Amino acid sequence: MEHPEAPSQRISHEAIKFFGFRTLSEVISRYIKELYSGIALEN
Repeated sequence: MEHPEAPSQRISHEAIKFFGFRTLSEVISRYIKELYSGIALEN
């Protein structure tokens, strides 16, 4: 008999890996945009 939390834990791990990657890429792109806009404002 399998542990009841195993399937949901695996699904949540996959969801975190997928959504976490999307969120991370969005945060990085947003950070780069703000960084470039900050540099552009300084120059």
